Amino acid sequence: MVLTLRGCQPLAKRGGMAVTLTLPTRIKMKLIYLDQFIVSDLADSKSLEWQELRNIFEELVELELIICPLSFEHYLESSSRNNQEALSNDKLMNKLSGGKILALRDFIWVTA
Repeated sequence: MVLTLRGCQPLAKRGGMAVTLTLPTRIKMKLIYLDQFIVSDLADSKSLEWQELRNIFEELVELELIICPLSFEHYLESSSRNNQEALSNDKLMNKLSGGKILALRDFIWVTA
C-alpha cells in the first residue's frame, strides 16, 4: 500500500509496502478529520491495509505531524455501536486526537 500526497518524501517502509506522506514545510501539523466510517474501519478491521493505515496515523500523531480531533458526531455515531466496538473507537480516537475536540459551530467565539 502506498499512501501518497503530492511531493512526498518517504516516511517509512514496512513489510515491503512503501509509505509516503507530503506535508508543506511551512506547516508543522495537519488537522485531519476522520469520518466515523473510517474510524470504525481503523479500529475494527482485520485487513492488512486498514491495520497499516492505522499504524501510519498513529506514527504521524506521535511525530506531531497530524492531529485527528474528536467531534460531537463521533460520540453520537459511536453510541449506536455495541459497547466493545464503541470502546474500541473511543480508545483509537482519544489516541489520535490527543484529547482535542472540534468545537460546535454555535460555540465558536471570535474575539478581537
